[in-house]
Amino acid sequence: MKFDELTNVYLPIVNPLIAAANGTAYQALFLEPNVAGIGPDTPIEFLYELRSVYLWGILERSHLTCMTYLARASQWLSAASMAMREDSLLGFASGLRGHLESAADAFDVLQHLPNTLSKSMRYAFLALEHPADLGPAFVNFGPLEDALIHYAYARGKTAPQVPPEHKKKSSWTYNDQLTKFGVPGVHQLYETLCELVHPAAPSVLCFLDEERGSLVFNANRDQELIADIASKYEDTIQQMTQYTLNSALISLSLLQRLNRSWVAATDEQMNGVGNVAVTLAAFDRFAVNYQAGQVDRMEIFKELS
Repeated sequence: MKFDELTNVYLPIVNPLIAAANGTAYQALFLEPNVAGIGPDTPIEFLYELRSVYLWGILERSHLTCMTYLARASQWLSAASMAMREDSLLGFASGLRGHLESAADAFDVLQHLPNTLSKSMRYAFLALEHPADLGPAFVNFGPLEDALIHYAYARGKTAPQVPPEHKKKSSWTYNDQLTKFGVPGVHQLYETLCELVHPAAPSVLCFLDEERGSLVFNANRDQELIADIASKYEDTIQQMTQYTLNSALISLSLLQRLNRSWVAATDEQMNGVGNVAVTLAAFDRFAVNYQAGQVDRMEIFKELS
């Protein structure tokens, strides 16, 4: 799929979601459940509330991750697309490099999020709507929570006392996760774009023609060189875009079943994207046919393993 085809497929889906979600407030992620007071005499209702607060925090962080990634992807894709139309090689390289880095950063958590949410939906539904049917059992989403925090707060320069989740990984590490997932040419594309965006020989030679032992200044090679990058790395651009955007869109569809006020693509738009249609249909059957006190707790917890 060519670059302009990607933008034509995804932006009409992504941009309305960004507009509709504007103003969404996240509050539970700032709440810290007080576990210090838990003891043998703690009312079970308190345990239910603690579990609910913790779970809402995970769900809010997940939604925040998906929406902020969609917003970044939309802006980087739009910037690269505009530069492509205007025959601006350096603008295209800057936009595409931003898109690649944003995708690789988000993929650090999005490679796990849809599967974790899919396995957790019935547990979350019961914990939030029918807590007594789960009893006091508490599920810790530690690894996912750490990845979500890392996505939101990691930065290059941090104080010595900050949590490890706040420390940024190297670009090579982020890009390598896409490579290991099967996206070809990620490191090579990143290197190519960096040499254009950061002043280096390619950012000089792109304005020169070599003719019979002489160098001729040529400010009109942009279209040719943009086409060369877009063609050479077509599979890389397509797959890194699809894997990350599809993961975010799938996650939003799953999250919306747990909080109907959150936006998501329609079921029709998501039909054929992964196995999300099957997952949503199964959850809908469970929620519609649910009868209080009739749940198999062991089955619910087994799904989470």
